Amino acid sequence: MSVEQQHQLPLARKVWRTTPTQLLLLRYANPMTTSTYAFPVRFALPMAGTFASSEQAIAFDTDTGPALTFASADKDTVISETNQFRISGSGFASIQEAEAAAESVRQSLLMYAVRHNVALDLGRDSVTDLMFSDEVKQAVKKATGGSLIADKLGTTVYSSDDKPQFLGINMTGKGVCEPSFLTGSVARTFGKHSFAKPRALLAAELYTVGHLVARIPARFLLLVSSLEALLEVGPRPQETIDHVQSLIKQTEQSNLPQDEKASLINGLNSLRKESISTAGRRLAAEVGAGQTYGELSASDFFKKIYQLRSQLVHEGQFDAKVIHGLIEELDRLVREAIEMHILKDD
Repeated sequence: MSVEQQHQLPLARKVWRTTPTQLLLLRYANPMTTSTYAFPVRFALPMAGTFASSEQAIAFDTDTGPALTFASADKDTVISETNQFRISGSGFASIQEAEAAAESVRQSLLMYAVRHNVALDLGRDSVTDLMFSDEVKQAVKKATGGSLIADKLGTTVYSSDDKPQFLGINMTGKGVCEPSFLTGSVARTFGKHSFAKPRALLAAELYTVGHLVARIPARFLLLVSSLEALLEVGPRPQETIDHVQSLIKQTEQSNLPQDEKASLINGLNSLRKESISTAGRRLAAEVGAGQTYGELSASDFFKKIYQLRSQLVHEGQFDAKVIHGLIEELDRLVREAIEMHILKDD
């Protein structure tokens, strides 16, 4: 859906998926009533990236109804002159509805980053408040009638009755693409696409953070970690499990020191499950069935990159030229794996 396409805002109740584990029943506020809760999801493009627009704000509708606004984080700065942005929504009848809508926006932004191979800084776990004294906050309240709120990266939900005064830092950049590229993607996925499980959300976050890293070995490790977050490690064959159990019993009956015995038993218990390498090859084969990555099958490609990962982490050895030659194919495999873990209700 392009930004120009318009949709009527539903006034009735509608089912809106915001997480893979639950469906939230949300009521979009009637425009004739007072808006109660609102949110911005603030994010940044790294390395002075921005969008080519002379507007300060662009309103757009999502496919599932709610109207959102894409804007420069600084209300006095046009979009093309900053790399700090926000997508905001308002008119929600409860804080829970606003939080659910904000989370759907955040997930849509992560999907945009994964699908279009770009980096976004969504500021997760950033500082939630500015270091102002109660006296300063009270003075702002008296002077403006509004509450002082930190204009931070990430999500902020507030009561619109508070007339918030946001205070933050603006950064500038240069234009790189049209805003409709972002707003169209968010509009299409908002409320309809969600990550199938928390680990898929973690994988997407690791993936997009990887684009903020300049050194190839560090980015390589983040990409491999993103794949690892998606792995479902299954049990080994029963014959193997029985053998491991016999070793555990022998260890329990040994005369080894208790600490050494406990350590060995802990290690043996972990052998009941298949290795990360085996689980990774299985996932890669499922994701890249019929495809090649660096002239290798998906399964063999994962085996190769996991061997390189082990050498880098455990031995401190890596060939920068080899890793550099594999990084884009690894990036593609990770994006395809994350895409496979996105639920779509189109």
